[in-house]
Amino acid sequence: MLNRVTSIEPITLTGQFVTLEPLGPEHHDGLVDAVNDGELWKLWYTSVPEPEGMAAEIGPCKQRDPWCPSPPG
Repeated sequence: MLNRVTSIEPITLTGQFVTLEPLGPEHHDGLVDAVNDGELWKLWYTSVPEPEGMAAEIGPCKQRDPWCPSPPG
């Protein structure tokens, strides 16, 4: 039996209408603009950081996993 360890590196996927790429600090300003439009952090059915907390959300996320969503709870 072979034991192999496979490493998965982050990639960018580009389609006709959308590009998916790993989250990084370069996305901060755009994310802040997006959550300010409608004050999304105030909605009960979303899990969105306040604009002031966006940098803190990106940093730990990137340390956990380059593709990570926000942790539950």
